[in-house]
Amino acid sequence: MGILGVLKEAWQMKRNMKRSREEILKIQEEKLYKLIEHVLKNSKFYREYYEKHGISLENYREIEYTDYPTIDKSIIKNYFDELICTEDFKLKDLEEFVSHKENWGRKYRDRYTVMTSSGSTGNPVIFVYDGSAWDTVKAFIPGRVDTAHRMKLSTRERIAFLIAAGGDFASYNLAKEAEGINYSTLILNVNESLEKIIEAVRGFNPTVLSGYSSSISRLAEEKLGGRLDISPEKIFCSANKLTPERRELIERAFGVSPLDFYAASEALGMASEIPQKKKLFLFEDYYKFEIVDEKLEEVAPGETGDLIVTSLYNYTMPLLRYRMEDRLKKSQVQDFNFTLIDEVVGRTLDDLTFEREDGSRDNISALQLVGMYFRGIKKVQFIQESKDTLRVKYIAEKNIDAEGEIFPKLVEVLAVRGLDSHVKVKFERVDEIEIDPITGKYRPVIPLKEG
Repeated sequence: MGILGVLKEAWQMKRNMKRSREEILKIQEEKLYKLIEHVLKNSKFYREYYEKHGISLENYREIEYTDYPTIDKSIIKNYFDELICTEDFKLKDLEEFVSHKENWGRKYRDRYTVMTSSGSTGNPVIFVYDGSAWDTVKAFIPGRVDTAHRMKLSTRERIAFLIAAGGDFASYNLAKEAEGINYSTLILNVNESLEKIIEAVRGFNPTVLSGYSSSISRLAEEKLGGRLDISPEKIFCSANKLTPERRELIERAFGVSPLDFYAASEALGMASEIPQKKKLFLFEDYYKFEIVDEKLEEVAPGETGDLIVTSLYNYTMPLLRYRMEDRLKKSQVQDFNFTLIDEVVGRTLDDLTFEREDGSRDNISALQLVGMYFRGIKKVQFIQESKDTLRVKYIAEKNIDAEGEIFPKLVEVLAVRGLDSHVKVKFERVDEIEIDPITGKYRPVIPLKEG
C-alpha cells in the first residue's frame, strides 16, 4: 500500500466516523462475507472446521454468524500451518525468525510483520500480518488515534514510546513504523532504569508520549517532583489499564488528558477513546465484535461480557470468531454510531519489585515478562516468592529443554536492571497451572504478597 495508501486508508477511517450506524454495519457485513469466502477457499483449517458444522461456499451466507464455531489460542497453536492462507512460511520458520534478536522490528521475507502476543494469559502466540493488513494497522494511528496529526514536510512531531522493547512485540513493531508517517521517534524500553528513561526523554523533549499507562504515570510522578521538565501536547495510553488514578496523575502533571487506546497482538487497534465522552468506541468497520455471556449470547448495554472478535482485514492469518481473554463492559448509553464501551476489564498486571543486598530496589515490568516467547513452552507463570527470589512455573512439550529456553531470556531481562546476580530463579515443571479462585482467570505474574 505504501505511505499514500496508508493516508488514503486513514482518510477512509475518518470518513466512516461520519457515517450512520446502518452504514457502518453494512460495511462490516460486506467485509465479513468477503473474508468468509476467502477462508473457505484458501484455509485448510477453516474449510474443514466449518464443514463439520455444515458451513460451505454454497450456504455460508444463509447461516447466522453467531452459529459459526469459535476459535482460541490453543487452536491457533495446534493448527497454525493449516489456518494461515499462504505457503510462504510455516510456524517453525516464524519461531526461528523471532528467536533472533536482530530480527525484532524487521519484516520476515521483507513482507510480513511477525510478533509475539503479550502473553498476558501466560500463553504467548505468534501472529503475522501481511503488507496490506499492516498498512491498515498503521493507518489507525492518524485515522483513529492521533487524528490531529498532519503530514508536514517542514516539521515532524516528536513521539516517545515507553514500551516493552525486549522482544518482537506488537507495540515495538508499530513504534518502528512511526517514522514512516512523519514522526521523529524515540523508543524506550520500560525495563530500563528510570534514570536512563528520564535522561533520554529530557534530551528528546517529545511533543507526544505513547505507551503503557503505568510507565507514563511514572514520568508524571517525576514531572510533579521537579525531576523532569517536558510538556507533551498529546498522550496516548495502551496495553495496561488506564485507571482513574493514573488518568488523574497524568492530567495533573502534564495538563493533558491522556487518550486510551485498546489493542492486542491479535487485533492491533480495536478501540479508541472519545475525549468528550471518556468512553471507548469499537472500530466496527474493521472488526466484528461480540461481547457475550457464558451462553455466548450478546450482553445488554451496561453489562460486562467476554470478547469474541473477527478481524476483517487480515487475510494471511485470518481470525474469525476468535475468543479473546479480555472482558469488555458495554456503556449503558449507546448514543454513538459505533458501539461504546466503558472499559476493558481485567487488564491490570502488577510489576515485580526486587531488592539487592545493599537495600536498593528495582522493578521488572510484568509486560516485559509475559511478552517473552519460548519455543515449546505451552504456558508460563512468574511468581515472586521473596524480595530476591522468583519462581517460574511452566507447562512444556515433551523433549524440550524448557529451562534452557527460558533462563537465558529471563537473565537478559534481569540484567537490564542489574538484577541478574541478585535474583534467585527457581523452575517448576507442572502439568497444570491453577486459575485465580477470586477472578476465575489465569494470573501470569504474581507479585510478592505484602506483609
